[in-house]
Amino acid sequence: MKIVTVGNTVFEIVTRGDTLLATQPGGSAMNLSVSLARSNVDVHFYTSFGDDLLGSSIRQFFVQNRISTEYAVIQGQTNVTVGKLNGSEATYEKFKTVQDYPVFDFSRSIGADLIMITGSYVISGPKALLDNILAFSSKYAIPIYFDPNPRSPLQNTHFNTLLDHCMYFRVSEDDLKYIPDFHLQNGAVFIQTNPNQVTAKLNQIQTTVLCPKITPVCTIGAGDAFNAGFCSAEGTFEERIKNGVDYAQRVCMKFEPFI
Repeated sequence: MKIVTVGNTVFEIVTRGDTLLATQPGGSAMNLSVSLARSNVDVHFYTSFGDDLLGSSIRQFFVQNRISTEYAVIQGQTNVTVGKLNGSEATYEKFKTVQDYPVFDFSRSIGADLIMITGSYVISGPKALLDNILAFSSKYAIPIYFDPNPRSPLQNTHFNTLLDHCMYFRVSEDDLKYIPDFHLQNGAVFIQTNPNQVTAKLNQIQTTVLCPKITPVCTIGAGDAFNAGFCSAEGTFEERIKNGVDYAQRVCMKFEPFI
């Protein structure tokens, strides 16, 4: 299986109070890509990070996790974020506000089975980036999986444009407060998750899977892990959802945001 992922890579510091819990590469698409690679998926991760000491650490991490740096643009400075845990939930502070949007050549990924877009990187970036992705998807008939993972309202973004073209759309129950009214194209799969259950709807058919009860240590990366588990699995919707839930719950029991 070959999957294209698109998004920025940051260096993430996780703290609780004055205690340092973890330092590692992060970002929604990065977390997703690592979980996919650890599931033996051929990941083509189109991303960018800095040509600096932190970037060197990220590059080494990619190599260790069998993620090619061939599709990464390495220049400038690396974004740094601090995730501050309150219980198992995190709030974020960013220490670089300039976002890099390099021009990616997606033609190197002809034959991909799926394009996965998570987080706000694509929908908040230049329209040319999204147009490039949609043209590639259309030309080679590659379906798109979209999880906006919003941290704030999605006004003034390309949300609706991407939504009109996606085949899979996933949101958590908490995400809905940030998302405007939406309509999916015919034949698209709508996936909604919460800690208790996951529901997938295709037209009038609905599949619901209950989640085993756990006490999370940290929920950073749980949604990204679900996406990886769902998309790397084969079988029925129920089987794919169960794999996604398993991935998400494994991540919830540690401070690493990937399986």
